[in-house]
Amino acid sequence: MFNNPTDRINFMISANSELPEDKRYSDEEIEMYSEAISEALEVCDPDFNEDAVTELMHRTEVPATKNDRLVVAVKFAKDHLSRFDIEEVRLFVNVDMRAYFSLTKEDRSTIIAKIENEKRKAGSAKTPSKKSRDSDSENGGSKTAILCNDLADSYLESYPTVTLEDGVTRTYHNGVYQECRNKYIINNRMMDIAEDMGIVLTPKQIQDALEIVRNKTPFTESKTPINLIPVGNGVLDINTMELSDYSPETVLLTKFPRDYNPSAATPSKFMEMLNTTFDGSEEQIKLVQEMFGYCFLRSYFLEVIFFLIGNGRNGKTTLLNILGALLGGEESGHISNLSFKDLSEPKNENMLCDLYGRYANICGDTGKHKIKETDYIKKVTGNDFVRARKLYKDSFNFKSFAKVILAFNQLPEVDDFSDGFKRRIRIIEFNHKFEDGAGANKNIEAEITGDEEEMEGIFLWAMEGLKRILENNSFSDKRSIVSRGMEYARKSNPMHYFVRECIVESPGHFVNKADLIEKYVEYAEYNKMPQLTPQAFKKGLIAECTDISINTFEKRDQTKTGRPFGFMHIDIDLESWKKHTGKADNASPVEPKEDSKQTQFKELEIQIATTDEEIRKVAEDMASTASA
Repeated sequence: MFNNPTDRINFMISANSELPEDKRYSDEEIEMYSEAISEALEVCDPDFNEDAVTELMHRTEVPATKNDRLVVAVKFAKDHLSRFDIEEVRLFVNVDMRAYFSLTKEDRSTIIAKIENEKRKAGSAKTPSKKSRDSDSENGGSKTAILCNDLADSYLESYPTVTLEDGVTRTYHNGVYQECRNKYIINNRMMDIAEDMGIVLTPKQIQDALEIVRNKTPFTESKTPINLIPVGNGVLDINTMELSDYSPETVLLTKFPRDYNPSAATPSKFMEMLNTTFDGSEEQIKLVQEMFGYCFLRSYFLEVIFFLIGNGRNGKTTLLNILGALLGGEESGHISNLSFKDLSEPKNENMLCDLYGRYANICGDTGKHKIKETDYIKKVTGNDFVRARKLYKDSFNFKSFAKVILAFNQLPEVDDFSDGFKRRIRIIEFNHKFEDGAGANKNIEAEITGDEEEMEGIFLWAMEGLKRILENNSFSDKRSIVSRGMEYARKSNPMHYFVRECIVESPGHFVNKADLIEKYVEYAEYNKMPQLTPQAFKKGLIAECTDISINTFEKRDQTKTGRPFGFMHIDIDLESWKKHTGKADNASPVEPKEDSKQTQFKELEIQIATTDEEIRKVAEDMASTASA
């Protein structure tokens, strides 16, 4: 209300002059007696309000001792607060008087009790005039609301803040907006700001001010351009491959621990590892490069699920660990680890929260659970909104950009084989098994991830892959949806195809189990299918035979030496088996010689195909085969 004490005294002198002459005070008396000033103001200003009382309080001398302070504070409250509503009295005592007179909780309770007692004696409580209340309303609400709003503005000046879809408030620090999980740090920041303003806050006022901060700073991560990649030495623009400085205006939530070095050398150890791992299938290295680069993009504009397949000791885990280290490791908050089943059939909304703000979801082999529903995994890999909820929090919607990368020895079966699922399939095969022995390097992973120059080279190599998919708007794997779907089907249920292509019904016949497994091993190797354990082989064989009405079961041949195990009522179709293992003339796993089994294979392709163009293509192939 007043800028300095002189203005306040001038106002009091002016107000005093409006009193009847016999009631006026001298200038000296005005300065000495705050009680008289209060009475004068009440007479000359019927709209006397909290601002005036605050000015009078700051005119009051505060004694040095605690007891004297309480006496002066009680007297001030009785003289100047009795005309206000009791709720406003409590607010003024707990906020203004607490700070000015250094009152304890007990002191404040004593003062409020005395005012309440005064009001009961008077018979009714005086309240601020309607004009005063209207003035408060016009200026943004109650005194508490104004105070909290001012605190929120001051907080945002000192601590640039954003509030994301999940309700979490993040504050700018060291280039990025970081979540502070310790609420006391945030509370102390607000209390420090209030202290600079000469205010002592109640816990409720702290929370009210922080809630205003949240309401003033809503932000969705999609507002930040996806071409910006936060790295150790700046913000990399993938379009121009140039670095810029971090700033509060560019909202980035995390940064990658690797520096961008345009002159980084080729990562020789890493490239040697890739060439060894994919010896004979080098075309897959391009897809691996694009997978690495795609993980750094805050978008899922290309629908894809990466399936890494191999029977073990083949480099899958090493490759994924290097990718994880490049992204910053588990502690970075860039990686989640949900399984295929968790992503496809989440138990609750809370589970999918793990994907929020992550760059990659990397999960190793978690079994062969059959996947019955794929709606959720298609959403999280298709740039669609996903609904999720953190524990004890409200639900929220977000778009996941965590690239789904799953490693398996054998792909799980999937009931929903729709076009939407098939077009996401990208299979990366690990066909070589690395045994211990001469030349084996067990420390290759540590040697690569522990070499900063090697990791800078891998990052630059990954950026080349990312630029390629951004320019081509696609991955290097150009196979049709039908081909990718067929590949997944054969790798997820190899026994289905082995039985239909290599087994015939033979009532009363006994086939040796060891011979049958040997034939399957060759069949699987040639057709790049997973190997099965003896238990899985037996279970799959019986189930698939039953599915085509062949009644087989396992038994021991008591008439032969060693009483070998085997299966009844089936036999190996050697001619067909040769065709599907490359042992017959001109046979191949892609274009085997035509027979009834091949026709059956084509019919299966028709079932998997979903687009008119693909159906026509497969139908034309069948027609041409029949005419030949």
